[in-house]
This record gives sequence, structure tokens and C-alpha cells, in this order.
Amino acid sequence: MKVITVGNTDFVVERKIDEMSRNPDRDRSKDEDVKLVIFSEGDKGYAPFLSSLAAVSNEGDLSLAVRIFSKTLSVTKDNDIPEPVPPEWLMYLRENEEGEIILFLRITSLDDRTTWLAHYDMIKDIFNFIKYEMSDETNLNISHLTYITSDVSSGKYFIADSEVIVFNYRDEVGDKILSNKGHLINNEFTVYGLAWMFPYLFTAFTDNDAYIVFCSPGQEPINRHGMESLAEFFKETYGLETTEMDKITIDNIATSIEMAELAMRDDNNLFLFGDDDKWDSGGLSA
Repeated sequence: MKVITVGNTDFVVERKIDEMSRNPDRDRSKDEDVKLVIFSEGDKGYAPFLSSLAAVSNEGDLSLAVRIFSKTLSVTKDNDIPEPVPPEWLMYLRENEEGEIILFLRITSLDDRTTWLAHYDMIKDIFNFIKYEMSDETNLNISHLTYITSDVSSGKYFIADSEVIVFNYRDEVGDKILSNKGHLINNEFTVYGLAWMFPYLFTAFTDNDAYIVFCSPGQEPINRHGMESLAEFFKETYGLETTEMDKITIDNIATSIEMAELAMRDDNNLFLFGDDDKWDSGGLSA
């Protein structure tokens, strides 16, 4: 383990890219390409979070590479034991059957301030860390970046539960928004928070492509149709297929989240209606 500070961000390195061994013929005498996929824990419907976890997992193994700490993250003064909630962002290493390296960045928390003010420097630090510090032998080139999210809305276009939409921030033509349903979309979408900042800044700082891939929140709490469509996206785009073991694991996580969400809603209903009201299986009664 090694701690590397870039700018104002601290990176606790658990594993470097040089430890990937599936491709022994990799030429490490020159810059090496990697791909960066970013997802958040808190997107509505949880399809981006759960499908990304499934893509990261290799028969249940999550290869944690880096823990990313910053004082700009919003961290509560309390935590849990024996399994503390991580206040840091987490980066995983994944290699597909073709020997391509994919880095997955898991967003666990945000800053309460304006997103641009809070995270601009941190995003730049992450790009620089990957390029210069993720390998002892060569500089890494992020060949493309993808942000997976459901944190998108449109006043005119209805996103189907099973629909996945892709936009390349490098495109200069406004109608290059592609649906997995096979058509181009000529509508405007509002993209929230880091989901637009990461790809926008990546295209500003590099000559490579950056994509936002988004789906609907679906029928909350869990958009299972979106999970299936995103799993197909990871298979076709990155060669990462979800195994039966990982499907079972992710389904268990989804069920746990669903139960917690529903329990929270029940608690909120009790609170909103007051102590004098009674809640039973038949609904609310006086």
C-alpha cells in the first residue's frame, strides 16, 4: 500500500495496473491505453450502480485498486461498525478477455457545496493520477471515459424503463444522441452534477472521447429492466459479461436496497401522518 498526493487529493494505492497479468505480451515501453467508467451509488432506480458493480465483479471478486480521499467530500461525523460506510471514492481494476484494462470509479459521496466549486480540482487530480501514478512503468492514456447514470431528465422525451441512451461529448452535432432502441434522439436533456462534469472536462483536457450513458430511474425503487439493458451495454462495449454467480449476488443486493427503500417510505408515511394515525396492511385508517 502506498499513499500518493496529487493536488489536494490523496490516493491510497492498493494495486497498480502493472499487476494485471492476463496479457503477458503487453508492451510496457510506451504509453498504454485504459478506459475509465464512472458510476454513482445514489442514482435513482439504482440501475447504474448495480449494473456497474456486476461489470466490475469477476466471479465475486472486486479488484479494489485505489481509495480516493478529499476534504471536499461531504462526510458525516458518525459512522457504523463493524462495516463502516466508506467516505472515500473507490477505483477498481478490471481486465476483459482481450486484455483491455478498464478502470471503474465508484462515487460514494458528494460535497454539499456547488458541484463545480467542490469537485473541479478533484476531477483534474484524478485524471493526472491515472496518467502518471497508476503505473510504475509507463504513462497511461485514458482512451475514453464513460459516465453511467440515471440522473438525467427531459421535459419532452420519455425514457423507457429498458432504454439506454448514449451521447458523445466530442460530437458537435446536436442530434447525435443514440438510443439502444435503434433511433437518434433530437431532444434536449438536463444532466445533473458530476454526470456532465466528468465527460465535459475530459474532452476539454484531452483529445479523446467522453460519453454519458444514461437510463430511466424506472419503477422505483429498483429499475431491473434498466439493469438488464446496461448489462448488455457492458457486454457489447467492454466485453464484460455478468456471470451467473454475479447475477445472484447483484440480485441479492438489489433486493436488500429495495427492502430498505420501502421500509424508509413506510417510516416516512408514519411520520407524515402523525402518531394518532394507524398504519396496517389495508392502508391508512383513522
